Amino acid sequence: QVRPMPSVSTLKKLKKKMTPRQGSFPVIYSWFHDAFQGKSEEDLIGQIMCDRLKLVSEFYFNTKDNSVAGIVVNDDSDRLNLADEVLALVKDDKSKSAKNDAKNDADKPEEENHSTTHYVNQFRFRSLNNKTHTGEFFFDNGSLSGDGLMKQIKQVIFGFEMAGAKIAAVCLDGGGENVRGTKLFRLGNNPSHNDSWLSQEQCTFKNPACPSRRIAIVFCSTHNGKGTRNQLEHSKGDGVRWFMLDGVRWGWATL
Repeated sequence: QVRPMPSVSTLKKLKKKMTPRQGSFPVIYSWFHDAFQGKSEEDLIGQIMCDRLKLVSEFYFNTKDNSVAGIVVNDDSDRLNLADEVLALVKDDKSKSAKNDAKNDADKPEEENHSTTHYVNQFRFRSLNNKTHTGEFFFDNGSLSGDGLMKQIKQVIFGFEMAGAKIAAVCLDGGGENVRGTKLFRLGNNPSHNDSWLSQEQCTFKNPACPSRRIAIVFCSTHNGKGTRNQLEHSKGDGVRWFMLDGVRWGWATL
């Protein structure tokens, strides 16, 4: 069976239309306001959670009007697909642009520089009564920084607070960019390993939407358990990952 393939010019037009830019989607918070209007205070007080998901390789379509909604690429895939073709076009265009217009490219605003999406950071609100509402989501190409995560968290906090919620905590999965992001919220300070009890400045930060209130930093216990399990599992072989206790390395072999 022969599959119809779009021409190179068509793929370039699609890529040009889908240039990602930073922004906000305030409609999500109006949906929250409508859904939680008239609810109790316990339904409005809660935490925001975020988790980072890896996208699979494919074109994504809006089934309502059959329009192209996005393109993601999985570099581990060995099958021929349209997303790989678009990725090649992106790299080719960047190479030509660097050679022909290096000076002009340096003067372009940051939002005009774009690459293929690999991950999405999804936010969600959960109240004291376990009422949930899906918040904004942010795509990236795998290079999310701690500073970028902090900007995302601030934007989501402002959105939910303006819609009537009271954010009491931020729950993260303990990944590298999340640790760096929380360090920025702590103004660069790291807690001492000898401290048995953290100060308020080490585990909370000022609510950017209401500075008189503070927001707690919480790491997901499920992700912490998975991280411990994975580190122990990796210590089985060459001992790349080890636990440290009083300066002594130990791992699976020790057990």
